[in-house]
Amino acid sequence: MTPPIRRSEVKRSHLTVAISAWVAASLGTCPAPAQVLVSQGTRIQLPTLTDGPPAQKSLNTILQTLPAGMAKRKLAVELNQLATSAQGGHTEDFQSSVNEAKAAVLQARAELISAGDREVLEAIVLTVRATEKAYYSKQLRRNYPPDSYRTIFQRSHHATALVKKSTGLPYCSGALISTTFVLTAKHCLHNVDLTDLEVWRDYVQHEDGSTSAPTRIKVAGVQYTPSDPALDFAIVKVEAEGLAVQDPPCLSTDRVRLRELLYILGHPQQRPLTVHDFAEVLFPYEVQSSELEQIIIDQRVGNASDEVVASIKSSYVPTSRGNFANKSLVWDGQPTIGILADTFRGNSGAPVFSRNTHRLVGIFVRGQPDYIEPWTVSWYRHEAVLPVSQIIDDLRRNTALLSDGIFCVR
Repeated sequence: MTPPIRRSEVKRSHLTVAISAWVAASLGTCPAPAQVLVSQGTRIQLPTLTDGPPAQKSLNTILQTLPAGMAKRKLAVELNQLATSAQGGHTEDFQSSVNEAKAAVLQARAELISAGDREVLEAIVLTVRATEKAYYSKQLRRNYPPDSYRTIFQRSHHATALVKKSTGLPYCSGALISTTFVLTAKHCLHNVDLTDLEVWRDYVQHEDGSTSAPTRIKVAGVQYTPSDPALDFAIVKVEAEGLAVQDPPCLSTDRVRLRELLYILGHPQQRPLTVHDFAEVLFPYEVQSSELEQIIIDQRVGNASDEVVASIKSSYVPTSRGNFANKSLVWDGQPTIGILADTFRGNSGAPVFSRNTHRLVGIFVRGQPDYIEPWTVSWYRHEAVLPVSQIIDDLRRNTALLSDGIFCVR
């Protein structure tokens, strides 16, 4: 079972297992890295990280080297289960198998060493470790080509800060979606004097600690706010004179999936632009019945009460497409993508992109209070993103902005 995730650990530490301590406990010393280990005349090929989980035959080779013995038989069973679950797609099942395999290794340690099978033990330890690392790099796609980071940098030029001229500091975030319009959160405009409002672009801090002077953009007015109180977005019109906006992000109709990775470009705590990378989708907006079942299983694994499960089921309402949409009771019935992210006050209105497609899939609208005691992420404690799909639907119903071709929709 995956351990509880705390606010202080949101930098994805809950998805990377602290292997080194376990290896040290198992072997007494950490074995040197190796691609091929020789044990009792058998060559054991370790998997490469780029190939994903090791093939069944790799672990079967190890199983054949194990002589009889209660702990060794238990180890053989767990390694076989590990190989099976590594080929599947359920993170919880796989992590459980990894933990069981680790426990079996510890139990078999004495038998293997007394039988002179230390090299076999080292091979098993390294195989379990490589299997786990390969699984996460492939199934969760946490390794990316260099061009991925170039694309994030390019997207950063479309991120903006909403600034009150009277204070000279960012208080909310947004995104340039054309040469004349900024998409942001509606609540960012509540009780704000538009004559005191301006938009900053490219307010960034460099590696040497210096901060660039932002491009200051005048606000012409509010172009559109939805009448539906559950839709927390607004479109602000800016003066386009001299403003170059190349390849603005497309409003995406993509369905965001369970455990999909996202990144957020915003201005937390009145600071320069920040990339909040590897945000994880815990509660997608639109799900199929099988995904809803998996969400409930995830919460049950985390010891969720019947009341929590009932709240989840009540929040996910049937759609005309036969799916279920998250009109979250946690967030007052707002259409919601529930995520785990290291965001703070000031990120409201920030654009949220898919880590895989780099398409604009939402805007950040709600979060947990900053600077409180560490909390465990759950159905009641997470961050909220308004899906762009719902913004598109509202604009189509109530404006001509999309039909005029002002925005890119894909």
